[in-house]
Amino acid sequence: MSHGVFLTQLSTYLQRLTEPHKSREQEGEPIVVDPAWAQSVLLRTLERVEQGESSDRHHQKRAAQYLQEWQYQDRIITFVRELIRLLRHGLAASEPEEQVKGLVELGLARWLDLPGELQTQVRTAELDRLVAEANKFAFNPNPSIHRAKFDVAHYAASNQLVTRKEGRVQISSLGQQFLEHQGREAVRFLLRVEVQLALGPLDPDRLSRGAASAMLSKRSWHDDGESEEVLCAGSTETRLLDLGVLDEEEYGPNLCVTNVTPLGQELLGELVNPEKPPVTLISESVFSGAIPGTEQLSGKPTTYSLRKLMQGVLRVNDDLNTFCIDHFPEVARRFSSEMTREARENLLLQLQGTEEILAALRLHAAESVERHGHILKYA
Repeated sequence: MSHGVFLTQLSTYLQRLTEPHKSREQEGEPIVVDPAWAQSVLLRTLERVEQGESSDRHHQKRAAQYLQEWQYQDRIITFVRELIRLLRHGLAASEPEEQVKGLVELGLARWLDLPGELQTQVRTAELDRLVAEANKFAFNPNPSIHRAKFDVAHYAASNQLVTRKEGRVQISSLGQQFLEHQGREAVRFLLRVEVQLALGPLDPDRLSRGAASAMLSKRSWHDDGESEEVLCAGSTETRLLDLGVLDEEEYGPNLCVTNVTPLGQELLGELVNPEKPPVTLISESVFSGAIPGTEQLSGKPTTYSLRKLMQGVLRVNDDLNTFCIDHFPEVARRFSSEMTREARENLLLQLQGTEEILAALRLHAAESVERHGHILKYA
């Protein structure tokens, strides 16, 4: 089973972060677009068009139609994210965030023939070129075009493969562990992380356990443009298609069938196995000896040392409560307001294995665990 471009792009991005003296634009800082801001830019721009500021009167008549077209399938957000990515690789490589936002708004305005330009004709022409490319990307109906350009920086940040320290993006211990895997093992590792962190079936950056179960149950489903059934976010499905977990078959212009591949059946089956929750699977990856420096960790973390680690990482009661709610909800549901911190720790340690708790801690607070790692002892 061959994999698409996502693994290569993600591995390249993380590998570059391990190299010293990377500048902000080289680091590929995560592109996070505030939907409210993107919508406000669109509204301000189209209001100017409606008021007759555009040199092309044809635009003024179609202002309301443009609003619908840009809002359809969040095209304005896709456009803004792609334009920011393009700007960071050239015209605004070293500019602060507010300057980049200004260029986005100016670029959209110029696309609709509103007045405004940069300091030189050359820079203005380059902005127009980037806007045209971002517009083509946002409005292209072919999903394979979008598959070729994943926002791996955003994905890495969402799945804790990177951390931010002193204003710089750095690879996390989880990201370093990912780099030790290739091919199907890399896909297996990412899916285990995604499921552990997923916020639900429509999480755009992570596959949920429920979505994985639904895919396995169906094995095949179709999109005829009218079906209201959604198993996962569109971006997640696109990523799974590229990773080889899913594949597509087209039966005409309006019918596309999505199938779970043999690889998908294997990996998704592992994720929904009730005897091995995702955090246990991640723990197995970490302690399997595949990660350099972990071969000597042949035993399990001792209860005493893990308790001390939790106290160092989860410093206040609210930290412990949040950790359990996020990673061990069944344990959290058994907490009561009368329970002391020690009683809650005891319950967690009684109901969950030390390896599972440690793997969850690494997902929850990778930097802090790394900082306090010397506390751990193994039996």
